[in-house]
Amino acid sequence: NYNNILSVSAGENHSGILSFDDLNNSNINVSMFGRNNYGQLGIGNTDDTRFATDLTISNSYDGTNADSVVCGYNHTAVLLKTGKVLTCGRNNMGQLGNSTNYNTDDPNSLLNEISDENFNKNLLYKSGEHYFSGYTTTTDTPESDASRNFVNRTNIIYSTEHTIGYITNTGKLYLWGDGRYGNLGVGTTKSYAYPIEPNHTCGYNGKNAKSISIGQYHTLLLLNT
Repeated sequence: NYNNILSVSAGENHSGILSFDDLNNSNINVSMFGRNNYGQLGIGNTDDTRFATDLTISNSYDGTNADSVVCGYNHTAVLLKTGKVLTCGRNNMGQLGNSTNYNTDDPNSLLNEISDENFNKNLLYKSGEHYFSGYTTTTDTPESDASRNFVNRTNIIYSTEHTIGYITNTGKLYLWGDGRYGNLGVGTTKSYAYPIEPNHTCGYNGKNAKSISIGQYHTLLLLNT
């Protein structure tokens, strides 16, 4: 029912639809269609489809608890009402944010559940080990970290290439994926396969991020000042 569509998102050659149930407006689901060579549709295989197909049901996503869907170049991110983020598709630049560089057609490849307190410890532990800037390995069943749940998550932002970011409701910004041109704002040109906060500079203090837009190789941040 096209009257039930809440939002749509388009990647390079794939698309996602967010819609609600006729019987219960609070039941929000995701359906995908288009090219699926990297598993970006999140339907459990890499077959292309011309018809809207429901996102794979998982322990986190039950077909009724989606909040938003965004399609990147060859990847997809889905925000659930619980605050969890599901990602699937191509991962050559770590754009799935799961500390690997494996592609996956399984939208259970979530971000790990960690608090801000141990988030920094996690980054220090993984410093220099879990970023990727080279080639990708394709697998249908990659190993991935356990689920992460950023309960302060407010808005998924995506690019036409390989970067994803979000802003928490406390005004903190996190980015991950392709950073080859300094577009992650961390003072390096490395690509990170896990969320990382940009440097506190040019007025950004970790509490005043309001909106973000990500281009192919650059990022714009609007501050709440």
